[in-house]
Amino acid sequence: VTDLNCNMIRIWGGGVYEGDEFFDLCAEKGVLVWQDFAMGCSFYPQSTAFQLKLEEEIYAVVKRLRRHTAVALWAGNNEDDEMIADGNFSFYRPDPNRDRVSRETIPHVLFDMDPTRPYLASSPYWSPEQVSEYYSSAGLPERHLWGPRGYYKAPFYTTDANCIFASETGYHGMPNRESLEKMFPEESVYPWTDEEHFQWKEDWLTQAV
Repeated sequence: VTDLNCNMIRIWGGGVYEGDEFFDLCAEKGVLVWQDFAMGCSFYPQSTAFQLKLEEEIYAVVKRLRRHTAVALWAGNNEDDEMIADGNFSFYRPDPNRDRVSRETIPHVLFDMDPTRPYLASSPYWSPEQVSEYYSSAGLPERHLWGPRGYYKAPFYTTDANCIFASETGYHGMPNRESLEKMFPEESVYPWTDEEHFQWKEDWLTQAV
């Protein structure tokens, strides 16, 4: 991270809670940490029973990590707002601002345990204004840029991504050879250009460029 001249790293909601050594190293290197809580890409139960269980987890996480100066921001989850607002609900598009997990339970614990740090309900965050005015991820000020995965300098990444801040950028890379040999017949691993197992990748690349 420091070699890339980055001053912040995001621990996304689909990952893990890193150990204290990680946060100490970030503080030593001058790297801030955007810390998601460990939830992502889903619509979690709204029941009181679930909120009470989750509350225990959030208390434990915040109690351990709040002492680290590198923690700059808490975020409720990874893409739960997006999942709720832009998900596959054919008959109804729920308002993510009604989500008890990110709008009630987590901020309640933070107000009690760590009230001075900023809190973002979800990443990307769908505010009430966003829902009422746009109801489209295209208008979000903060976005996760997962484009066609064909070419990292394609227009999607260089000019089309309409957002103020990109907190996540996705780009698919090739697995190592050992993984490919487990997935494909040995004779199909190399060269890849004329192999049917890779053909869909080649088509995707052509479309992206």
